[in-house]
Amino acid sequence: MFVSKNFKIREGTTLRVDVQFYNLFNHANFTMPGLTAGVPSIADTLIDAFTITGTANPPTGLLGSGLGGDNSVRMIALSARITF
Repeated sequence: MFVSKNFKIREGTTLRVDVQFYNLFNHANFTMPGLTAGVPSIADTLIDAFTITGTANPPTGLLGSGLGGDNSVRMIALSARITF
């Protein structure tokens, strides 16, 4: 998402402020639940049955892996420019 706003300071002078948002909502992309049902008579085998244990693509860089969704951290970039 990119947002920009121009402010007129004087005649012929303008301040432009830009804001860029990466992964604004910062939601995780989870993997499918495990399909291991375990053995009903043994309680230790049912601990991870049908549970989600991780995310789809772990982040490989600041802006994510680029495969199957962006799992990167939330990042906000600000910039300002004076034009005269």
